[in-house]
Amino acid sequence: MKKPRKVIRAVLDANIHLSATFFPKGKPRQVRSLGRRGFFQIIISQPILAEIRKAMNEDFGRSDEMIAKELKKIRKYARIVKPKVKINFITTDTNDNRILECAVKGKSDFIVTGDKHLLEIGEYDKVKIVTASQFLELLMK
Repeated sequence: MKKPRKVIRAVLDANIHLSATFFPKGKPRQVRSLGRRGFFQIIISQPILAEIRKAMNEDFGRSDEMIAKELKKIRKYARIVKPKVKINFITTDTNDNRILECAVKGKSDFIVTGDKHLLEIGEYDKVKIVTASQFLELLMK
């Protein structure tokens, strides 16, 4: 696979990061691995990092040390943006708006997610919202 000429920017939702961490054979791991290897730029924000931290602790029961180590890895390979504009587009799960804010601030081309509220939108402010499988297919073109 060749690296694309134009740098593709993508926000990986917290669920993609978590799946990539805890389920090594899945599509989310493939997506994250390609981002880490420079096939596209991973964009993230503090609210997404906080969501990852919370889920790793509450849902996966990981230690503070393990969580800190994982977040440090993410900070190394992802570009961190600080959204200043609040978006209130999604009303069914308002936390999903943090993903949109990150994507807009990071001038992302894609949001990669498994979240149905985001996937139902399909596109927001020219940012395409896709699953890990769809994103992998797009990268292969």
